[in-house]
Amino acid sequence: MKCDSAWYYYKENRFLAFDNIYINQGDSIHLNGDRLLYNGQNKVAVVKENITLKDRNMKLTTNEIHYDLESNIASYFNGAKIINNKNILKSTKGDYLSKQKLVIFKQNVTLDNPEYIIECDTLHFNTLNEVAYFFGPTTITADQNLIYCENGWYNTINDQSQFNKNAYLWSDHQKLSGDSLYYNRIKGYGLALQNIEIIDTLNNYSIFGNKAEFFAELSS
Repeated sequence: MKCDSAWYYYKENRFLAFDNIYINQGDSIHLNGDRLLYNGQNKVAVVKENITLKDRNMKLTTNEIHYDLESNIASYFNGAKIINNKNILKSTKGDYLSKQKLVIFKQNVTLDNPEYIIECDTLHFNTLNEVAYFFGPTTITADQNLIYCENGWYNTINDQSQFNKNAYLWSDHQKLSGDSLYYNRIKGYGLALQNIEIIDTLNNYSIFGNKAEFFAELSS
């Protein structure tokens, strides 16, 4: 750990640091900020103001972070933004598990990608393979369609995904739903399995079955 100045409280096993704070752990985590309070009893560093946390795959910015040097978990409680390749993720609360390269986003979560926006309340994001996992009501909005689910995953690299639990896909005037919904955004292909329903609001009909395929080019 480096800083411009610090106060060390020997009996309490803690110290305060000020300005140009830099923490490096394992040559992979780089944490910068303006103020720091370190508690030697629980090995937790609280860093405040102008914070950036970087590793090889992502950059996190926030105004306060709690970093556990034993578990290598960094937590924020007042909002943060994470940039990972072409994805920008934001949430009110979150935990970054550096060993697993996993960010757990909580409350008011958004994943902003050039092709779509994901909005939910709980999302896990692997910064290595760039896969997002959903746990709760989730919407994925793009120019050509809207997807809703309450459980599933989305690979932001190859645009392949699977959605479960009340999942459906709206495209133009058609709604496709089923117990499981697979979608390939690049190919514009969707597959619904079990208890499927297709609703066409333009032509006013519904189709029910156990398997349905969706082709974006044919529906446009």
